[in-house]
Amino acid sequence: MGKKKLAIISSYNELCGNATYTYVLQKEFSKFYDVTVFPLNQFFLRSTSKKVKKLGDEHIKEIAYELEKFDYVNIQFEAGLFGIYKKDIVRRFEILTKASQNLIVTLHRLDIKKDLYLTTFLKSLLSNRNPIKTLKEFKNKNYFASMYEDIINIIKDYSYKKPVKVIVHTRREKRNIKAFFSFDQVYDHPITFLTRNEINFFKDRAKKMKSKLFKKYNLKENHKLIGIFGFLSHYKGHITAIKALENLPDNYKLFICGSQHPQSINIFEDVNPYIKELTEYIEKRDKENIKQSRFFLKERLLSIHQLEEKLLKNRVIFVGALNDEDFITYLNLMDYVVLPYLETGQSGSGIAALTLETESNAIFSNNYAFMEFKKYTGDAFEMFDIGNYLELANKIKYFEDGKYKEAIQEYYNNYNIHTNIYLYKRLFEENN
Repeated sequence: MGKKKLAIISSYNELCGNATYTYVLQKEFSKFYDVTVFPLNQFFLRSTSKKVKKLGDEHIKEIAYELEKFDYVNIQFEAGLFGIYKKDIVRRFEILTKASQNLIVTLHRLDIKKDLYLTTFLKSLLSNRNPIKTLKEFKNKNYFASMYEDIINIIKDYSYKKPVKVIVHTRREKRNIKAFFSFDQVYDHPITFLTRNEINFFKDRAKKMKSKLFKKYNLKENHKLIGIFGFLSHYKGHITAIKALENLPDNYKLFICGSQHPQSINIFEDVNPYIKELTEYIEKRDKENIKQSRFFLKERLLSIHQLEEKLLKNRVIFVGALNDEDFITYLNLMDYVVLPYLETGQSGSGIAALTLETESNAIFSNNYAFMEFKKYTGDAFEMFDIGNYLELANKIKYFEDGKYKEAIQEYYNNYNIHTNIYLYKRLFEENN
């Protein structure tokens, strides 16, 4: 008897966290099932053109037609992968759900409505604000919350007819789905990527690449490397990391490993606004440093070489986009990995997961996603308040090497790619 057939619907073979995660799932699931990945065509699905949107719908219908051949289906649900507008995302999701025989939906995020219309209306009257404008603002804020409500209700409705389950990445999301939607077929597991053999492979690769990295960026043995990873977006908190760097000795360097998100590239745009913000901040601070150092240069209390060492342009290194192998290798090469994110409402972070799997010295901001992650990891990483660059600088400067190794090992023993796959496998097969 041949292997059961599993379809995974997600982004694939592109610069995207979901695509990387899907590749890992496909690789590990292939040990048990005959796996096919159906990549979501982002050009069709994210277009606002009526003609191209129709092609997007046809693309979804073509996938749905193929799903009847599969025993199991997994939808990696990130709203933006299915479209820009709520009605398109919900419609396309239902087409795929209806066509699946035995379905697990992996929700990478869940927004819950935060308020009531009546409460918002009364608050606006009491504060002398325009109530109509206030209600419009409320509706915009709850736009995606109402979309997730539709998604969960579709899942719930179809679960009465066939096996449909949900996997989320935090206990909070699991609790919220049960409480707000009275749906019990929901399970939680943090994002995972690497097997033990892969962890060891990337450690060895990093050791071999270290001398090449130091030569490429003219680094010295006394230099301390701080890494911040992922697409260059405002919520990643790069400015916080740069300000922290300014409050550390000159031998600390900040490696910004990541590039502009492909979906933020605009025709004829000279430079992405956020990249411009980062580079202009660096240039402004360097001009101020040069101005303040003139006296010390004149009195020979500071050399040109020492001034060069202080300048941010020589301490902040934009690495650019990395393929998956180099991304994980660079995580291993850093002395510290910082994720100074703002609060975004996200449920999980693939970069945070990889940071712990590579056993890096990790320092994350106090946002809700990382607080939830800590419920699985225990004391496996340091935390600091969002935007507090002085606290971040101190956490880096006084970081105790090896302090979190035991907690990281315990976390990995409990939550890894094998326990993750086992959860999916158990949920798929319990209805056989």
